[in-house]
Amino acid sequence: MPVIAIAEIFGISGRRKELVALMTRTEQRVRELPGSRRYVFAARVEAPDEFVLLSEWETYDAMAAYHRSEHFAAYQSELNG
Repeated sequence: MPVIAIAEIFGISGRRKELVALMTRTEQRVRELPGSRRYVFAARVEAPDEFVLLSEWETYDAMAAYHRSEHFAAYQSELNG
């Protein structure tokens, strides 16, 4: 059964360009992983420094494997510094 996860991300004002670049790279990487069906970041219309992540996975195990992966660790490191 597919798994859908939604997350909110709050960027730091003035660093939007860096965050968008990170999100773009992350989307491209994650979409190529086994079990990934969809991985999309979107900016809120009312608050352009706030984002929503929609991810869809073939199974919970596929999503969990991503969260244990080097890809996720690299994303978290770049996101948090």
